Amino acid sequence: MDIAEKRVYETSAGRSRLAVATAQGLAVVGISADVIGEFGLALRDPVRDVAALGDGRVLAATPEDLLVVALGADRVAETVGTVPTDAGPTDAVTITGDAVIAAGADGAVRRAPMASVLDAAPAADSGSATAVAWRAIGEADVRAAGGRLLAAADGVYRVDTDAIEHVGLDDVRDVAAPGGVEAVGPFAATADGLFRLGPGWVEEREGPFDVVAAAGESASAAGEPTADGEQRVHAASGKDLLARTDDGWTSTDWPARAPVAGIAYGTGDDAAGAEGTPPTFAVAADGTVLADAGDGWRTRSIGLPDVAACAIVR
Repeated sequence: MDIAEKRVYETSAGRSRLAVATAQGLAVVGISADVIGEFGLALRDPVRDVAALGDGRVLAATPEDLLVVALGADRVAETVGTVPTDAGPTDAVTITGDAVIAAGADGAVRRAPMASVLDAAPAADSGSATAVAWRAIGEADVRAAGGRLLAAADGVYRVDTDAIEHVGLDDVRDVAAPGGVEAVGPFAATADGLFRLGPGWVEEREGPFDVVAAAGESASAAGEPTADGEQRVHAASGKDLLARTDDGWTSTDWPARAPVAGIAYGTGDDAAGAEGTPPTFAVAADGTVLADAGDGWRTRSIGLPDVAACAIVR
């Protein structure tokens, strides 16, 4: 980052923080529009997934437990407390409505009221933890989660209040459930193709896909439409990144050397590009962080490989 960019980064309103799940820990990166600034580790344990909880708090899925990590305001990766939730070893986490869904390494899918998880966070300062009211609602080999959907080895599951329901497909690697009345989706990335729920699952692209993301799918993904009102949706197969437009799926530039690991979408709370374009953030598996505010991707390596996911801290 040159001197001019550093000045922009330090003075811009709406500077964002991107939480990145890596095998080395939970990294937090400061970004203003497409200027990628300082970064650091907020947690030094392997993190498999991450979701934004609000008020500077992040849910980090680890091989030991699902943790609530509270970030401070002074430094980008400063922590003011870390609290276990007693969900057990967790592979994936998502927020849906008023609940947190944790997919365990043991195959159990657990649900807890959002209020119960939030009540645990303030106990970090006192060194004690408030018990989280987890309840098992089903079993599945979950690989990823987005909104009310779970991507599992045997298909897509929908999360309900008391159970999970299999809703089709097989060998699913990722899901995206965008919000909004007019939003297109949900989407599923599978070993055989990229699908959209129609009625029924409609194949939109053939071949294996690893990642799919859509603006508004959760508190983690957030996101608003682009300046021209177009919904933001991306999918990736390795290092091949596609964007969905009104004309269908088109290939788009991916300057990183490693495959796409995660995508998150900025909102009006984040510094926008020159023409008011909300930023799009992404991470590659080798620890490259990318930001696009309307002029193409800008990149910076944080030197932490084995990246699994990312989320914008709120």
